[in-house]
Amino acid sequence: MRAFALRSGVRVTIHQPMRPKNKVHASFPQALDLAKASEQKPGVTYSKRRNDIEKFKGELALSWRIEKKADGTWFWQDDLSLKDFNLFRSWIEKSVPNLPQDAYFVEERNGFISLAWLEILPGSEKLVIDFLDNCANFKFE
Repeated sequence: MRAFALRSGVRVTIHQPMRPKNKVHASFPQALDLAKASEQKPGVTYSKRRNDIEKFKGELALSWRIEKKADGTWFWQDDLSLKDFNLFRSWIEKSVPNLPQDAYFVEERNGFISLAWLEILPGSEKLVIDFLDNCANFKFE
């Protein structure tokens, strides 16, 4: 599944829960409950570098984040620099509902577009990679 992403120029980051600094001197179920309470999301983040990053040199780089609520709707968490990019913002809003159901956020920082998801549905990596490609190659003109 991830080999296709890597061949497509996507960087893959696997999320692993952090071990507690203090050892848990208890049973396995108690340790599992502690891990669940920390609310760390499993899964992976696929990231792709924006192709026209040179275009934004000297200007404020794009910085935004859109997240999925528990009810499945998407909301803007941070769109500091998208106010001047209404066409791009509109494209994002139309595109994120088509992402796999297990995607939970998309963001852009320093020219990298990242999408975090759980990789649950077989074959859904193509949707993620296509979204990242389209986002990285978006024509702002």
